[in-house]
Amino acid sequence: RWVFINENNTPRIARISLETFETEEIIEIPNSAGNHSSSFVTENSEYVVAGTRFAVPFPQRDMPINELKGNFSGALSFLKIDQETGHMNIAFQIKMPGFNYDLSHPGRGKSHGWFFFSTYNTEEANSLLEVNASQNDKDFIAAINWKKIEEYVANGGGKKVPAKYAHNLWNDNAHTATSVIEKEVLVVEPKDVPGAIYFL
Repeated sequence: RWVFINENNTPRIARISLETFETEEIIEIPNSAGNHSSSFVTENSEYVVAGTRFAVPFPQRDMPINELKGNFSGALSFLKIDQETGHMNIAFQIKMPGFNYDLSHPGRGKSHGWFFFSTYNTEEANSLLEVNASQNDKDFIAAINWKKIEEYVANGGGKKVPAKYAHNLWNDNAHTATSVIEKEVLVVEPKDVPGAIYFL
């Protein structure tokens, strides 16, 4: 019914209708820098997922780059897809360590309910990246049990934090577009959901 595409530079996801072949929705992804491990869809189109390529201050703010370690995080955003309309909303963001999240893939079949992200720069380097971001022998695969996090959020887990981002919708029947500036996002800390995230 839909195709989801990402924009890397300005972190956004667009939804294109396969009925009209027009862009019907664009949503900005806050707390991200480089929407690279995106846009990947869970097996039954429950979520479209966007991972930041580069770590950012979380929530985003101006700060010196040499204070990166410990102050920068990587956001993995799970956007709920309405099964009737396709409309997206950011259900939750997982506040991950400040690594670079490169590629992603949803679990299928027996691994449905899991999402996998490759990482690099687990050193959290901020200068001479060709040298300093390749000190570790290996980086990680982050395995996310999104079903467990979904249950945690449904039971009131997570914390709403300020985040200003645009959400644009096109109504093909009325030939009108609306743009809303959203003000907050629900953030999940991995330590609060034991067994939901593993680094392999």
